[in-house]
Amino acid sequence: MHVRSRFTLVMMAILLMVGMVGIQPSKSVEANNSLQNLPFSQDWTNINLISTNDDWSLIPGIIGFRGDNLTSTTGVDPQTVLSPDSQGVIDVIANQLYPNTNTQGGVAEFHLENPVVALQGSGTADAPYLLMYLNSSGFQNIVVSYLLRDIDGSEDNSVQPVALHYRVGGSGNFINVADAYIADASAGPGLTKETPVSVTLPAEANNQMALQLRIMTTNAVGNDEWIGIDNISITGTPLGADLAPTVASTAPADGGTAQKTDNIVITFSEPVTVEETWFSISCTTSDTHTATVTDENPVFTLDPDENFHVGETCAVTVLAENVTDDDLIDPPDAMVADHTFSFTIAPAAATHLPVSTISRVQAKPHHWLVRLSLPKAWW
Repeated sequence: MHVRSRFTLVMMAILLMVGMVGIQPSKSVEANNSLQNLPFSQDWTNINLISTNDDWSLIPGIIGFRGDNLTSTTGVDPQTVLSPDSQGVIDVIANQLYPNTNTQGGVAEFHLENPVVALQGSGTADAPYLLMYLNSSGFQNIVVSYLLRDIDGSEDNSVQPVALHYRVGGSGNFINVADAYIADASAGPGLTKETPVSVTLPAEANNQMALQLRIMTTNAVGNDEWIGIDNISITGTPLGADLAPTVASTAPADGGTAQKTDNIVITFSEPVTVEETWFSISCTTSDTHTATVTDENPVFTLDPDENFHVGETCAVTVLAENVTDDDLIDPPDAMVADHTFSFTIAPAAATHLPVSTISRVQAKPHHWLVRLSLPKAWW
């Protein structure tokens, strides 16, 4: 047998084996994970950036992933899905027109009147997400903003949560950003919806050469809806710049509990000057409250003039325009936005006689009776 004939037979056998086991050529994907400096933005208006499925090469700093096997059931809270997805499947379905009838899962680009890239969960795309690669060097107070758009106006009406994660560097688990969580970014049936998100990342994200952000939804119970991630904007304040004051902490904490006679303590990030009506206190039962203020700048203690009512929820709002910093840089900076926190008034803790004391009294009652019957000098 000639060598050429032998080679031909071997190749035919290999091809036959490939066909028998169903092996397919590897899927070609393109991406550009180069770190992007701040400020960074993307609004998807240029529909020429994505023209081929799974090709992100013309969009530096953003890649879409299907999120296969990051969760195992439907209806999972994406705030809890923090694994790194090291074997992530890059995904984008290019040049789509009809979100109402597109039942695929993963990441898709829609050429709507207002174009957008959107996420939709499925049995395969357990936790689809957009991953952004950033360089925050030289910046602090990193602000992440985007618009969630339910573009699915079909009869579907899923609960579609969306979470934001971050991590420093390129490995390890992500950290959830609780303030960015949207429990349901969808509406329906037959409705669409827009939900703005804007949040300042924790200080750990400041001045980092490699910072990753992940916007994720998960496979919903029932038929999922397409949620667009639009008008992405990531900005920061240059290091060394004068910063506006913020509320650093409160007592009670947001979502916490208090007793009906408790004071409210507000601690600012720096010494501040406050003007009249710089705060408001409003409760579901006892209505509005005034308070006497003790100023130990930057710690301010509010002593409400009337007690709260057990079981009610109270909200305190710090009014941004009436709080300015005390530094020597003119003009003084006011808070950027109002700060609101709420808490519930809990019942007073019950006072009980210690069990050990009760047991001692009950164990030997006759000793007390004998003692009481004796003259005092004999005690």
